[in-house]
Amino acid sequence: MSRGEEIFAKDCLAMKTLKKMDKGELLSTIEINLANLVDYYYGQIHHKDERDYRERMLDLVLNKKLFLKPVAKIYKQEKTSVPSGLTFMLYDCLEQAKHKIYEHIQNTKDSDKSKEEKEKTIESFDEMLHEIQSNVAELMVELTEKNVKKLKKLGVKKSYGLMLAPMLLDAEYVTSKNLFRFVRIFTHGVYDVVGMATIKDQDGNYVNDLGISLSNSKDMKKFMSIIIKDMDAGTLGEFIKQILLEKRDRNFDDMTQSQLGVYNSITNWALNMLEDKELFGNKSRIEIIRSYGIQVLRDQKRGRDSKRRINFSELDPDMYPRIMKAFKAIEEKGKRN
Repeated sequence: MSRGEEIFAKDCLAMKTLKKMDKGELLSTIEINLANLVDYYYGQIHHKDERDYRERMLDLVLNKKLFLKPVAKIYKQEKTSVPSGLTFMLYDCLEQAKHKIYEHIQNTKDSDKSKEEKEKTIESFDEMLHEIQSNVAELMVELTEKNVKKLKKLGVKKSYGLMLAPMLLDAEYVTSKNLFRFVRIFTHGVYDVVGMATIKDQDGNYVNDLGISLSNSKDMKKFMSIIIKDMDAGTLGEFIKQILLEKRDRNFDDMTQSQLGVYNSITNWALNMLEDKELFGNKSRIEIIRSYGIQVLRDQKRGRDSKRRINFSELDPDMYPRIMKAFKAIEEKGKRN
């Protein structure tokens, strides 16, 4: 029996069963199974043999009556009863739902339906998305209170802090084994918020309304310090590696200057962290770079590779002497083998 089969069984979180429960029984069932559901999201949901349960999870956690309202009530009664990892999980699930709805809208636009039918269908999808976003937002305001306060201390305006707070990775749940799944969600979420925070002033010039400038290395360092605060050395190394592995896909061409500035700032932050002798010894640095290369080669063999943030062979050895020393050591070993 797969883990998903256990969690979404009739006596656990099957929606057909939940719909038949009264409010008290529903609340109790959600509370009992909440920690297991969150652990399942971080640990197993993306395994191949769990694919059949991904839609079930989305349908459940984005359902206002069966999940969001009960969780809000549980949180008000006892905050510690709601796992901290739920916040990022909800953010990811909402993004997945948005992607699916946008796909449906695009398919509708490309269909042979009449103009009137297309407009009606697209309107219904827009209403669906708005409702889902509103339902999740109500709960997020409660769950992200601490993260919003942390961001406000950095200077981030509250309105944008509410957007950034849900995507802050929780060190209790992310590990060196699952970070590859979450780094892209995190970075792209940051780009989106920066895009929304780039507004026109009275003179028609584009200005940053975020409160801090994530294109600035000092501000980026402060921002990232929140993310990595409780990460152990292994998880931090994996986090840096996965950032450097991020692909410059077609979305990169659509970035604004502000978003590109943040992209470059994140790259510089990751390289400076990897270069830091207080954080990584030469052996650890070599292992991170070697692991980076293995992932690139694996993707190339699968025909799924594209340009990454960096190419180690193109880095300036004067700026990153420790990184280049480690890279050269790997190159020399490869030649000998």
